[in-house]
Amino acid sequence: YGFDDSCHSQGMNFSQKGWNITFDVVYKGKLYSNVTVALAGKHNALNALAVFTLCLNLGIPESVLREALRTFPGVQR
Repeated sequence: YGFDDSCHSQGMNFSQKGWNITFDVVYKGKLYSNVTVALAGKHNALNALAVFTLCLNLGIPESVLREALRTFPGVQR
């Protein structure tokens, strides 16, 4: 997974507005547009990309994944 063309799960079109990031996912020939995460930074998009792909493989519905990532409050440190 990653943002490189050679990745099996590829993130594309990363953007950040304030404390929200948005990116597209291409996985197994399917485009999942505008995945939004309530965190900042490309590193968080990479983590979300890994989770998104894993959860798809586990059979979790796309709508559930999107809502979970959109509302994830992050970790408290």
